[in-house]
Amino acid sequence: MKTDKFIIGLVLLGIAFTSCKKDDDYVKWSDIYSNGGYVKVNIIGLSQDSISLNESFIAEKYSSYSLDQDASYSKSSGDYSFDFSRYTDNFGSNGISIAFTNNGNNFSVLHFDLQYQKKLDNGKVMDLSIYSSSATSSISNFSFDENSGILKGEYSFIYTPSYHKTITISGDFNLKVTQTYR
Repeated sequence: MKTDKFIIGLVLLGIAFTSCKKDDDYVKWSDIYSNGGYVKVNIIGLSQDSISLNESFIAEKYSSYSLDQDASYSKSSGDYSFDFSRYTDNFGSNGISIAFTNNGNNFSVLHFDLQYQKKLDNGKVMDLSIYSSSATSSISNFSFDENSGILKGEYSFIYTPSYHKTITISGDFNLKVTQTYR
């Protein structure tokens, strides 16, 4: 009787601590919000406090607040609309979001949104937050493969905020986008 209970206990422990899945079969948290491409960002200009800006970062992660992959396109009557965001971490601390339409070689930027924070040597924090739908903008070296969903190009935004010190935000993107239907 004691032997039977002992064997049953060993079998139950064996079942509890084994799995049909290998460790490689599980999705890792670090993979959930990455691996969909990147956006490189260069920021040059003067801040409102006349701090010289010459910053760059590579944003490769999705926001943890997004329901999709933060990179999508839609198509209507031959026109494409693209919308994408990438961040340096999963909480949207430093990142960029760009939306534009394309009809042949004609581009129209709908908006761009930049979030950038940096701790300065003097212990202060530089906080740059820009949203614009009216900046001077360009999209160049553009390519999009609808079969693979790969979107590539370069961008440049020249933004003059209310304090009249021009900031240039430029870089390139190489992303996998998914189609959304509207």
